[in-house]
Amino acid sequence: MAFSERQLMHLSRARESVRKKDFDEAFATIYYVVSDDHIKSGKEDMHPGWAEMWYEIREHVIKSAPQTLIDEIDKGIPPLVDKSLWELRLGDEERIVVLLGAGASKPAPSNIPVVSELLPQLWKRAAKLDREDLNALSRWCEANAIIDIEDLLTAAHIANFAAKSRGVLGLLDYFLFHRQEREPRPSGLRVSRSVVPQSDISAVALLQGTLETLFTLLMEPMISAQPNAGHKAIVQLVRYHTKTTIVTTNYDGCIDQALEEAAIPCEYFIGTSYPESSSDTHLMKMHGSINWSYCDSCQEMKKYDLKTVRESYERDTLSYPVIGICKNCGGQRRPMIVPPLSFKFLMFPPLTGLWDAIGCALDNSSVIVVVGYSFSEADPHIIKMINRTMGSDSKKKLVIVDTDPAIADRVKTRLTAHFDNFDTSRVIRAIRDCDELLPMLCNSLQGMPAQKKTPKKKQSAKKAPWLQYLLSASAGLTNSHATI
Repeated sequence: MAFSERQLMHLSRARESVRKKDFDEAFATIYYVVSDDHIKSGKEDMHPGWAEMWYEIREHVIKSAPQTLIDEIDKGIPPLVDKSLWELRLGDEERIVVLLGAGASKPAPSNIPVVSELLPQLWKRAAKLDREDLNALSRWCEANAIIDIEDLLTAAHIANFAAKSRGVLGLLDYFLFHRQEREPRPSGLRVSRSVVPQSDISAVALLQGTLETLFTLLMEPMISAQPNAGHKAIVQLVRYHTKTTIVTTNYDGCIDQALEEAAIPCEYFIGTSYPESSSDTHLMKMHGSINWSYCDSCQEMKKYDLKTVRESYERDTLSYPVIGICKNCGGQRRPMIVPPLSFKFLMFPPLTGLWDAIGCALDNSSVIVVVGYSFSEADPHIIKMINRTMGSDSKKKLVIVDTDPAIADRVKTRLTAHFDNFDTSRVIRAIRDCDELLPMLCNSLQGMPAQKKTPKKKQSAKKAPWLQYLLSASAGLTNSHATI
């Protein structure tokens, strides 16, 4: 997409107005941009940020602005939701998969932070330990703009693994810093290897273990988190269409609780193959769950009653078990929480059967609804499953529900690169908060109106504040491309 510098400047100005809650000034700027000849004729693209901003301020200005101007902006603003979404209908035998990412549990009352928000919280917990190695690492990350917890935990795992193996450490040193010899070495001379002192190996292992433990402690907000409107809408979809599979990358129990409160039985399928014959709702938690545990020694996985875990924690009758004892073998038992690592799918053998089952569920579906998932390059396994299933069925639809307008375009670009003549209209974008969009989608899939029409508000005879901004803006904004 091509955006002129003028348009981007006005977008920045309008965003600043919204930040100051000066909605009338933002309204005036949006109106003149929508009215620009080059925008209206399609000679210049309209930045998706205008649509996001408009739907944020619309309810504030509709009380005073003339309906004709509101209608003009509604008509000119690119749709946040592709119209084809409201045309989707599910046949009785068609399967649908709902894949939930971190963004699905962010709206209230769930209020669970997304991955990008976890690292600052980890450093807060680390500061309470007052350990110099953690404090030094925190300072270094801040100085070098390390903001992704995935980068931190991945580096810690690699460092711990490499420190224990002289061969791997030497090869890493070669690959990263000595790609070619500067001069030939005399015959018979041995090449020196990188060596880490034994004391440093222990320090690396301790630091890596501490970071993992701190990450597990960040699960605290998830224990008491409650389902939001998006979770409840998914439950209604399950009630309406029983051939619905729920896949989630989240550890929290929000969707579990929503299903339980609706008396809808679900099957987790921990470590099992895809069960075609099961009549229960398929709930597949591909990164583990706050009520699962895993033994490092015997690799036994167990599931505990979510309600019991929550009540024990809230009443303080039992702390959340970061490390426990395995009754089966006496080894260490930990919460089955797959940390955000770039190679997470290689480290947890007990989940491989579950991931295979998820692949089967995706392949057998007609519609995939992805909610609040960023399609991060750190999750190549999920991306490959989506790519494969979209390429194997030319009729399968992929709905992407997210507030980030760039995600759907990124997925379309990737699929187009992988498959010749890929029909990008099969990727349906819905740029909206999931707790607002999912209830409407559930209604639409059932053939009901997506949302009730609200009656138009009567206009006040009093001169509205927006008018002053509209008049003043006209001095600096015209209907020509020179302005935009």
